[in-house]
Amino acid sequence: MESDLQVIRKESRPIIFTLILVIATFAVFFISRFVNEPYLTICLWLFALIDIGFIVSMVMGIKTKKTNIISVFVNSLCFVILTIFLLLVSFGIGFSEA
Repeated sequence: MESDLQVIRKESRPIIFTLILVIATFAVFFISRFVNEPYLTICLWLFALIDIGFIVSMVMGIKTKKTNIISVFVNSLCFVILTIFLLLVSFGIGFSEA
């Protein structure tokens, strides 16, 4: 049998991972704003990696013994918002390139 502390750690991993991904998203967004000439493709790949992280966190939240509905909802919401943002950035890359 697992101790209570190990169960709490396993159940809190998706929530902590989601918070880390949200902070990383804002960090990439604001750091790319302060760079003189940011390469949009690098930002696009970083956002895509973070987007995959939201999917992983959602799967981690579903696989826990007590599925936390709030965690799954927040991960899916962040995934959809970031995917829309990725599409807009890729349209921006397409319009700005020759």
